[in-house]
Amino acid sequence: MSNRNLNRNRAAIVFEAAIQAEDAGDLRKARRLFARASLLDPAAPHPRFALATVLFEEGKWTEAISVARQATKRWPNVNPAYSLIARSYSELGRWKMAERFFHRALKVKQTPGIWVLLADALDNLGKYDETEKCVRQAIKVDPDYEEAHYNLGHIYRLKGKPGLAEKYLKRAIEIDPKYALAYAELGQLLSGQKHRNSEAASFLRKAVKYDPNDGWSIAYLANALWKLRKLKAADEQYRRLIQLWPDSAIAYWCYGGFLSYESKDNSTAERYLRKAVEIDPACEMANYNLGRHLLWWDQETEGKKFLTRAAKLGHPRARELLHKRGG
Repeated sequence: MSNRNLNRNRAAIVFEAAIQAEDAGDLRKARRLFARASLLDPAAPHPRFALATVLFEEGKWTEAISVARQATKRWPNVNPAYSLIARSYSELGRWKMAERFFHRALKVKQTPGIWVLLADALDNLGKYDETEKCVRQAIKVDPDYEEAHYNLGHIYRLKGKPGLAEKYLKRAIEIDPKYALAYAELGQLLSGQKHRNSEAASFLRKAVKYDPNDGWSIAYLANALWKLRKLKAADEQYRRLIQLWPDSAIAYWCYGGFLSYESKDNSTAERYLRKAVEIDPACEMANYNLGRHLLWWDQETEGKKFLTRAAKLGHPRARELLHKRGG
């Protein structure tokens, strides 16, 4: 057997061992073995691309770019390599370079996933009209690509077109009935519309069911239940949010505000509101909520102190409330 064939056989054995290491979660070992396989058989593209992928998974994005770009010089028509380079540039926040390589990937092969990733890069570059066009192109390539429908729904929600947003979000859920993000987005959309809090709560419950660690969905669900006057259920969700986000000011000022309105125990409500400011003294919402509730509890001097801080941090309603109180 020639040396070349011998090295190919060795490379194949090492490559298989690298795949096993990667499957076991040992990325460091996998990286080392993929690099060795690539050296043993430089004419084989798979070890080189696998090495770049592992580097990406490890967060070594600059190294991943270097390896993948070397590979594209030898194998210029491999779509995943360009996509990996673009994704690495995205992780580094180099959006123009990401845009360039997503376009190169699409020249090799049209896939809905790359169109969606290109849309995200364009969004970060402020090219919003192009963003929508890319998402629509993803749907054109694959009408059943649920992520594209979700993204289009999100775009329309931000543009203030709730009807279209609802249409595309429901389509995403129709394609994937366990799509937590789509349920969450739809729940947030409907919670801002009159007389649709019950629907919003239903969608948000499903969002939390399919992603129990989605704090924003829990927060929106708690607010929707509060509006529906389901106070016990709302209380449970606010407590759940604090358990999930124990170091977040948002969780504490949300629950403190709820208790201030719905509980006779003002001291407990005040404790949660103060905890929010303690966690994040520069949070304008935490300062605003503590300040205004202190005013309602006739703690005028201290209430104005926190409202003044909230106003300096940019909260417009804090300024209005201070003005009304002669502050």
